[in-house]
Amino acid sequence: MKKQIITFFLLALIAFSYGQIVMTNDDVAPAGTAIFLANDTLPAEEIVPGDAGADKSWNFSNVTAHTIDTIYFILPSSTPYDNEFPEANFALNFVADSSFIYTIRDENKLSMIGMAGLTEDGDTV
Repeated sequence: MKKQIITFFLLALIAFSYGQIVMTNDDVAPAGTAIFLANDTLPAEEIVPGDAGADKSWNFSNVTAHTIDTIYFILPSSTPYDNEFPEANFALNFVADSSFIYTIRDENKLSMIGMAGLTEDGDTV
């Protein structure tokens, strides 16, 4: 009987749990914001996350930015492919590879509707 009750509660928990990440308007930076992404491709061996838990702090002062990319949050009208995505009202520009992500942004969600950019050969995708 205990197993059946526990199984019922576990199934109910699984059935009513939300597993998908949902981004709302409050989770996205406004147009005009620049985000800088840095990557340390050769981290020093002494850089480790350490143990998890409360009241912990880590020192990552030895991290070096070997590659840097910039993401601009912009309006589609300031992009070269805005005519391809007329329903988009928000865009992201990844500077390093000249690509653009077009989205519909409203009070409840951020939906990606397309992506455009140049290939290494200079062709538009």
